[in-house]
Amino acid sequence: EDLVLTPGVSTQPGVVMDVDGIITIAPNTPAGIYSIEYTICEKLNSTNCHTAIATVVVEAAEIVATDDIYGPFNGLEGGSTGSIFGNDEILIIIGGEVVSSGEINPNQIELIPGTSPIAGMLMNSDGSISIAPNTPAGTDFYEYTSCEILNPGNRATATVEMTVSLPEI
Repeated sequence: EDLVLTPGVSTQPGVVMDVDGIITIAPNTPAGIYSIEYTICEKLNSTNCHTAIATVVVEAAEIVATDDIYGPFNGLEGGSTGSIFGNDEILIIIGGEVVSSGEINPNQIELIPGTSPIAGMLMNSDGSISIAPNTPAGTDFYEYTSCEILNPGNRATATVEMTVSLPEI
């Protein structure tokens, strides 16, 4: 009550200090270290002031990509899987504690498929895998990496086990 706070401007839009000194971080703020300079002055002696810097560390959410198992698919007919993102998660961590978790939003992730293990098997941009008709029988492993668009260095890799079976005769 004896002091007046004058907040400065953050080095990052979306990181804001209000006149009470509360710092708010907007959703979708990229990971980084941001500074806000502010000044505190005594009400009684308005020239008695001190300027300081508040440093805010914004961490990237943790991507958890979990291995998948699909099949068997009939090699003669082919088929497709559901999305590989179905069992993957994104974790919000503050001070080393998980405060929130949820499914990965494919619109916030860039999918980087590995090399297809066999001809006729293709990982699609929506996270599904297509198996073309006449795909040879066998069990193959298909790696993929999920990269957060907001923080491109934030990524996780997992493997999909795919089984294609021989058609019944």
